[in-house]
Amino acid sequence: ITDQLADQRRAAWSDIARRIAHEIKNPLTPIRLSAERIARRLRAGGPDLPETIERGTKVIVDEVGVLKSLVDEFSRFARLPEMKPEPVDLAALAASAVRLFEGVRDGIDVRVDSRLSRDRVLLDPEQIKRVLINLIDNALEACGPAGQIVVRLSDGPGGVTIEVADTGRGIPLRDREKLFLPDFTTKGRGTGLGLAIVSRIVADHNGTIRVEDNRPRGARFIIELPAA
Repeated sequence: ITDQLADQRRAAWSDIARRIAHEIKNPLTPIRLSAERIARRLRAGGPDLPETIERGTKVIVDEVGVLKSLVDEFSRFARLPEMKPEPVDLAALAASAVRLFEGVRDGIDVRVDSRLSRDRVLLDPEQIKRVLINLIDNALEACGPAGQIVVRLSDGPGGVTIEVADTGRGIPLRDREKLFLPDFTTKGRGTGLGLAIVSRIVADHNGTIRVEDNRPRGARFIIELPAA
């Protein structure tokens, strides 16, 4: 079993390394092309030189920003901070995450529905807030120009249940098993690490996460955490 686990770990990191190389290569191409274009215009001169330089440097700065965000996200995945649980007002924590998205899009309604009977839950507030922000952000993209996102909090069997439900396009059954893998994304952009980080934070809290349909439309991410 130990050998199998080691092989799986090596395969997982090999996949992540390939993903890193692929994602970093994408911004490098426009950076190189812009630098070459600026160099050619500098040699040739001409009245459009300032415009070429300005346009090229903007592309370079933008793509370097993309590279930085990629590196930051991979670093966070590889080295998540140690969990620091404390008694937390989960309803207030969820409300603070939701406030970040208020008014971000006119057609989207984001709200908290708390039915918790306990005042405090033992968890790491920074990491759970990060989970909520990631799930709400994904739900926002899934909804498009209009929809509803609800963060529901309730007492679960032996703990608490956090549910982020949206009225977006939903998640096909074929994608659900791979959804929390570090090299999988349905967006066609980004690193695919967002839900892998969410899954890891939930696991660090000895919790579980799953995705189900949201009737009649959309998806529900359901997190169950022990409330010791």
